[in-house]
Amino acid sequence: MLCLGAGLGSGLKILQEKYQVFPSATLVDIDQDVLAWSQEYMSLNTKQNVMWIQQDALEFLHTSETKYDLIMIDLFIDLKMPHFVKNEEFLDATLTQVQAKGVVIFNTVFEQKIVQNRFENTLNQKFYQVEKMYLKLNSIYVCIAF
Repeated sequence: MLCLGAGLGSGLKILQEKYQVFPSATLVDIDQDVLAWSQEYMSLNTKQNVMWIQQDALEFLHTSETKYDLIMIDLFIDLKMPHFVKNEEFLDATLTQVQAKGVVIFNTVFEQKIVQNRFENTLNQKFYQVEKMYLKLNSIYVCIAF
């Protein structure tokens, strides 16, 4: 599992505590302090299978050679998504890192409906299957790779 925009690792924590699932996980975040807090306070590495990496998400995708079964993307600066998350270069880079039939989950927020529609159309072109869920301001997409 790869989590881009890991923050404290709450997505992984939910899998571990609620579902008793302990995947090998790589948590990537640009903020070294947040990663340090995750390591110190979240108790995510009880199975010794979690790695924390301080790096820009797009840079990580361009340099990593690992393929993942699950990629979770939760990239925010305050309440806004970086613009690169919505562009084709980022989606293509993500696709190079996911296994065939792997899952990519995007947690997103859009300020404009036209941008959201464009993003959804691109997802539908690049993935085998796309499921949408809406929770308050967030649009969550669960995508299955070809």
